[in-house]
Amino acid sequence: MRTKPLPTITVLFLTFAASTAVADHRFGIGVFQWEVHDNFDVTTPRVTYEFGEIEKIWNVRLLLGGMYNFDNDGYYFSGGWLKEWTKGGKWSWGIGGEFGYYDGPKLGHEWEFYSRGVLNYHVSQSGFLRLEYGHISNASFGSTNPGSENIGLTYNWIIDK
Repeated sequence: MRTKPLPTITVLFLTFAASTAVADHRFGIGVFQWEVHDNFDVTTPRVTYEFGEIEKIWNVRLLLGGMYNFDNDGYYFSGGWLKEWTKGGKWSWGIGGEFGYYDGPKLGHEWEFYSRGVLNYHVSQSGFLRLEYGHISNASFGSTNPGSENIGLTYNWIIDK
């Protein structure tokens, strides 16, 4: 029987993140439009949990994410990082990367990398809107590597630890 290492990786990731992060955890829910440079025809919800900044590692945030495609029952569960900078006032921006397990068509392999850039607008002290542009790819793990780009909008609640 073939086992999948994702549960073990997730537990280790959560243990590390919970033991090193400070306050200011976040929970986000959003909607993403995929294949933005092709036919723009795949819409998925996305859920993320971002741990507080890790001061010892340049204030990077670790995160867990998940997406689900209702059109073909595909899903992507990942762990990753996000680094943000304040632009001033209510604006901030950042970059991030994730690695995770994908079960669905078109991407060429079950292990996928996701990179992204984000722009945040803080609507209150307890939450912000995030506009995100990203790319998912298997980094040539598979025999094909079509990749896909997305644009997404999420609302993120700031949670005290």
